[in-house]
Amino acid sequence: MMSSESCINALPDVAMFPDVAMLPDVAMLPELITALSEQELETKNTISVTTSARQSHSFLVTLGKNSRWACKLINNFHNEAGRGNSVGSNVGTNEGEWCKQTEIMLNNSHLLHCSLWRGNEQEITRLLKEPLITFYAAPNSGYSLLMAAIMSENTTVVKMLLDAFPECNFLHRNRQGETAVFVAVRYGKLEILKLLLNLSIGLSVTNQNKQTPLLVALTLGKQQMAECLIEKMSDVNDLNLKDNEGTSALHLAVMEDFADSMVPILIEKNCDAEAIDSEGDTPLTTAIRLKKRNIAALLLSKAKPSSKLYVGYSLLALVIYYEMDDIALELVEHGHKLNIKSASDRAQLIKCIQKNNEKLLIAMLANGFEEDCFRAGINIIGEAIKAGNPELTHKLIPHVEPKMLDLKSEGNFGKKGNVRRTILSLAMDLGDSKTAEALILNGATPSAKTLPGYGIMYWAVLGGHFSLVDLLLSRGVSCDEKFDGKTPLQSAIVIKNEQMALKLIPHSKHINIQGKYGTALVLAAHTGQTEVVKMLIRNNANVEATNTFKQNFLMIAILSENDDITPWALRRLPKGVIQKLLSKQDTEGYTCLTIALKQKKFELSELLLKKFNNVNVPITTGDTPLMMAIEENQVELAKRFIELGANVTAHEQKYKLDALMLAMRKHDFELAQWLVENHGGSINWSLTNTYGYYHFNYAIFQLKQTNLKEHNIYHHPLILAIKGIMDHYFYFKKVKYRESLTGF
Repeated sequence: MMSSESCINALPDVAMFPDVAMLPDVAMLPELITALSEQELETKNTISVTTSARQSHSFLVTLGKNSRWACKLINNFHNEAGRGNSVGSNVGTNEGEWCKQTEIMLNNSHLLHCSLWRGNEQEITRLLKEPLITFYAAPNSGYSLLMAAIMSENTTVVKMLLDAFPECNFLHRNRQGETAVFVAVRYGKLEILKLLLNLSIGLSVTNQNKQTPLLVALTLGKQQMAECLIEKMSDVNDLNLKDNEGTSALHLAVMEDFADSMVPILIEKNCDAEAIDSEGDTPLTTAIRLKKRNIAALLLSKAKPSSKLYVGYSLLALVIYYEMDDIALELVEHGHKLNIKSASDRAQLIKCIQKNNEKLLIAMLANGFEEDCFRAGINIIGEAIKAGNPELTHKLIPHVEPKMLDLKSEGNFGKKGNVRRTILSLAMDLGDSKTAEALILNGATPSAKTLPGYGIMYWAVLGGHFSLVDLLLSRGVSCDEKFDGKTPLQSAIVIKNEQMALKLIPHSKHINIQGKYGTALVLAAHTGQTEVVKMLIRNNANVEATNTFKQNFLMIAILSENDDITPWALRRLPKGVIQKLLSKQDTEGYTCLTIALKQKKFELSELLLKKFNNVNVPITTGDTPLMMAIEENQVELAKRFIELGANVTAHEQKYKLDALMLAMRKHDFELAQWLVENHGGSINWSLTNTYGYYHFNYAIFQLKQTNLKEHNIYHHPLILAIKGIMDHYFYFKKVKYRESLTGF
């Protein structure tokens, strides 16, 4: 709104209004007009004024539903000289005339406002001759008469108003805080804007969003209007003004389709090319983000070398992100570097590596980037390894100083958190054996460990990297260092890499070292690797070493699926050693023989019997080899055990079944009959099993299970054989008893 002095000066001369001229003393109240000018009109306004005669009045000014203004006095005046004593309503006053003239002028102004907005030239011409308030602005919107004229988009209407009121208030602001120039820009009438600009009005004024008319013009994409405004703005500070988001004219110009023509104009005016908006962008970074290569190249000369971050990116990183490699090279040549401490910049470094951007990477190394990396504890070779690009890694290694090869860099490894790793360790973690070889050949110390903690030899063996293993062996790296309870040799055996194991055996200085699951020989027997077993024994492996179950390699070989190891060992090892191995029992009492029987390797059992006769050694459950043979229906083998002296009276612990009862339970009645007829004298006929059965009634019980009739059961050959033996047994018992009584 205008100042009071401006409003008074803007009041029309009384001679303009015939009706007012008839009442020269009461036509208008300047103080009321001034008061109206000092507030934004609403549809209902209460206005208090004090006249030059020190009289106070309150008026109610309202805009009715019929779009007519009304003004009335809402209290009597007071004579302030009389200290507020009421003069009384009977004293003659001019309040009524003041209200009447105010209503006339407000309504005329309101009608003019509407006519200007509609562009009704005839009505405008008529109203311009009526009493008016030149500072009038529409309620709610706050649009002035000049703004209404501009909104008509009719240049003639604007000229009519300006001709009538040359001193029109150009600085009046609407409710958005915008002046007439803003309105002209928004309505896009270039001719009207030029008309206003010729009046030398201020262009640094801003609206509620801190936008100047130039910023609004650029925001709306109005190129010609922006150019007109720039031409009239001589102060570069005005050109560099920013809105409430920190956006400058140069930022906006970069965003527009007409950037190619607008940006050079602003650069020529020395606009700030490094201004930063609220999002951290400069005009250059904005051009980069919008992939406007030509604009970026134009602004590049204004960018000073810096590793400053823009929204987390350095300028060089941002260019790389948007794949402007030619501009990236130019930036590097001008001294720009990646900010290696920034995660975003490191991501762009990895992007260069993944894209095999060898030229740009070598240019960065040549411009001191390697030294920055070294200070920051980051190795560009390590980044290449982490990116999984071995080809580029090998190309970059010659450009990196040896001191970088053993440098540790920090990385996040999940649950382990941040861990410092050498590049050789990184190569190992990623399974890149070729890079590991290249690093060692170029001077990297081969003492690196993987993230889980095992050494390079262990890792090379697990990965089956033969050439790397050869290189490590040539450098004297030990193959006996344990990890997770296993040496590299033992690990090679566990993963059944026979060729790797054969390579390591001659280099192992501690071939009999006890691992988590036994010695190398025990593991080789378990995995059934015949050639490895042979080489280990030739290299003085301890054949008596056992696993946690006290099983020696021969027992374990029998348990394996490889049936070649045991025959070879029985031929190769000295007799005394073999007898020691065959007599050995594991934690459950099994010998080589009983293990062979359990595994149903009956031919092997025959071979073991030839080397060592231990047919009466029971397992912890009491089962003897004879019992096990019967359980497996190996009749001939059972007879062979008995011939070799197997004890037929022994019984297992759980059910107290001897060999004869086991044969009955298996319903092998022929074998049972053979045992009775050929070895009945050795059987303990007084034995009762846990079910309370003797041999005779147990035989009847088992025969009944075959559904034989009772008559046939008692005439079965087995029953008859048992009866014959038992009759003889009890007769002999009676004789012994009588002899004990008579003493003969």
